[in-house]
Amino acid sequence: MFHLDCLNGRFLIAVIAIIHFLTNHGLAVGFIPYITWLEQKGVQNSAPDQITDFAWDKMVYHKMMVAFIITTTIGAMTGVGIWFSAALVSPTSIGSLIRVFYWAWFTEWLVFVTEVVLILIYFLTWKKANKSLRGKIKHIRFGWFLAFASWITMVIIVSILGFMMDPGNWNTDKSLLNGFTNPIYLPQLAFRTPAAMLVAGVFGILLTTIFSEKGTEMQQKAIKYGGQWVLLWTPFAIIGASYFLYVKSAAMEDNKSV
Repeated sequence: MFHLDCLNGRFLIAVIAIIHFLTNHGLAVGFIPYITWLEQKGVQNSAPDQITDFAWDKMVYHKMMVAFIITTTIGAMTGVGIWFSAALVSPTSIGSLIRVFYWAWFTEWLVFVTEVVLILIYFLTWKKANKSLRGKIKHIRFGWFLAFASWITMVIIVSILGFMMDPGNWNTDKSLLNGFTNPIYLPQLAFRTPAAMLVAGVFGILLTTIFSEKGTEMQQKAIKYGGQWVLLWTPFAIIGASYFLYVKSAAMEDNKSV
């Protein structure tokens, strides 16, 4: 059994999980659709004789570069780190989860590998796509496909996290479907999805101030779009959070002080 004297095992897991949430949710699940939307805006707002607004596209590319570096390093390491630290602290619990969610975890791993390959292609082909309008449109479509793949990884993992909080009637009917559709699954997904979009919008506005000149029309437009993105997802985040708080089990309430 692994133990940290200065802190404790649960604190270690929590620290890694929070870092992973901010990087993976904020710069992958939420950020990819945000970036793709901005890339699309560059094409829509460009002059008739241009493929895209190249100054705008350069700014969006730099934002994507930050997300690409962080998600493929810190995001990937903390994602593995959560389960590695959890396995150290409570190997029996993780072993039981693997037995229940083997095929779900296997599917998530395949989707995750696919997502990594897609984000590599999306980022590394960005400049090449700017050579023609057809290539740019294909690249934007590819971005939306990548955004969907990023969301699917969360869709699968959230079911396992929900099961850890409340297994529902799995003790009566021990099937993967019952474990997957636990009472916390949909409320947590309804909260995490808009929360990821919100964090992405905040990151996006911050990066706008870094990668654009202060006071320029482009910066004002980018901040305006970022504000619209945040405002769009805020009501959904509030509704999702309220739904999650409403359905959480009594067992979770009892464990608050632990």
